[in-house]
Amino acid sequence: MKTYLVGIDFGTLSARGVLADASDGRVAASAVCEYAHGVMEKALPDGTHLPAEYVLQHPADYLDALRAVTSVLAKRTADGEIAGLGIDFTCTTSLPLDSALRPLCETEKYEKTPDAYAKLWRHAAAAQGRFVTETASAHGLAWLRNVGGEVCGEWALPKLLELKQNAPALFDETEYYMEAGDWLVSLLCGEPVRSLSYAGYKNFYREGFPDETFFAAVDPAFEHIIQRQFRGKTVAVGEKAGLLSPAAAEKLGLPAGIAITAGLTDAHQGAVGAGAYRDGDLLCALGTSACFILQSETDLPVTGISSQMRGGIFENLTSYESTSSMGDMLAWFLDELCPAKYFDEAKKRNMNIHALLTEKAAALGADHPAFFIPWLGGSRCLLRNSDLSGSFHGLRFGTDAPALYRAILEGIAFESREIFDNYTSQGLTVGRVIAAGGISKKNALMMQILADVLGREIEVCASDEAAALGSAITAAAAADVYADITAACAHMAAGTERTFRPGKDREIYEKKFGEYNKIRIYSVKSGE
Repeated sequence: MKTYLVGIDFGTLSARGVLADASDGRVAASAVCEYAHGVMEKALPDGTHLPAEYVLQHPADYLDALRAVTSVLAKRTADGEIAGLGIDFTCTTSLPLDSALRPLCETEKYEKTPDAYAKLWRHAAAAQGRFVTETASAHGLAWLRNVGGEVCGEWALPKLLELKQNAPALFDETEYYMEAGDWLVSLLCGEPVRSLSYAGYKNFYREGFPDETFFAAVDPAFEHIIQRQFRGKTVAVGEKAGLLSPAAAEKLGLPAGIAITAGLTDAHQGAVGAGAYRDGDLLCALGTSACFILQSETDLPVTGISSQMRGGIFENLTSYESTSSMGDMLAWFLDELCPAKYFDEAKKRNMNIHALLTEKAAALGADHPAFFIPWLGGSRCLLRNSDLSGSFHGLRFGTDAPALYRAILEGIAFESREIFDNYTSQGLTVGRVIAAGGISKKNALMMQILADVLGREIEVCASDEAAALGSAITAAAAADVYADITAACAHMAAGTERTFRPGKDREIYEKKFGEYNKIRIYSVKSGE
């Protein structure tokens, strides 16, 4: 009789689940459910206008997607049994809850209050992030070394400070402030549970939280925040967070009592699913955003990164994380700049609009003059400045939409090169490079440009759902199918589907990278 694990990846627009065979990671079934409300940037469901820079989601969508996905997967287990369930989530996605773990946005009192909804990872409380950084620095928190010296406004504490400042009554009624991934795990287990990885990467946890005096300095109301909004048992990745409660099992169609593992960030689970679990392995998780996760036996303070944590994914390895924007910039280009004639042509040729623009961009060659600085969401790592803005350079009357599209792809690759160089210049070794995520599968031009700019071979993960598979793998460890995540990876991780190698444009891109850096430096100075 087969043993199966369920893994569910909660992404930006949908939840994707897999039913994985414990013996070899083979995916026996998969399912996907899009979020009904999607990403809310302009208004709440009732039409309430959102402030600028707010990027929200409705937590009810997560529960609906969870039920929809598990109901499909549970029907495919006639030849075996399910031993465990794991989830991953975009991070930081955080929300305020009452004492019963009910989202406060679902109450009549706060259904029109923007800060009561889930704040997506793209929502950055930039001013609050800067203030928390200054406060942490003044208190001499060693934790700052693990986040490149700066607290990102995308993380939980700046977002909670923003909530408190904008909606003090809501803050007073917030009994828990949780990562969405922790919230779902807590509902599954029937008690408040927090992932050590979430807490370590995004919420100041290092063998415990900082002293209360630090939180009180951020805001007097935060003095007892750990005992209040951040309370709940903390569980390491791959460990058992609890057992699926009978009530949750009935709603999901899964067996009660199966192991539930602590949640993990989606890109981090991608590293698990893609088998990037050895010293020097680097995962490029390429989707709505890009996340570059390096595993290393070396534990060094590294500047210009998003965060790092020893044992944050794999025991005895430090996982370094750097993030940047990616697919969201391509979506912006289509929504705001791409002329209708290209959509019309794509429709006539029965092509996806991205496929059409990629085809035309490929025909241009690497030596076209346009450049793009990919800071539409600021510089999320390296410079760590959310106030910086994106820009095109080198445009001519003959510059068309495909040229701009290619410039965006190249800008993404150039920023990726900076991230790689930042790792290696500070004493870390990058060995095997693995790519996973939708763009690695769908856009061969992007992958070839990335290989050329980096000057490295890039292996594309064979799994279409590396993060969901990673969640199933961590569940296998929590269910004691394997001793730990590393052992589970050795049996269940996906292999390589395709390898991109540096090609004929390598030298052109080496020169263009130098030109890009000059423009980037100018853009920083002009934005000061």
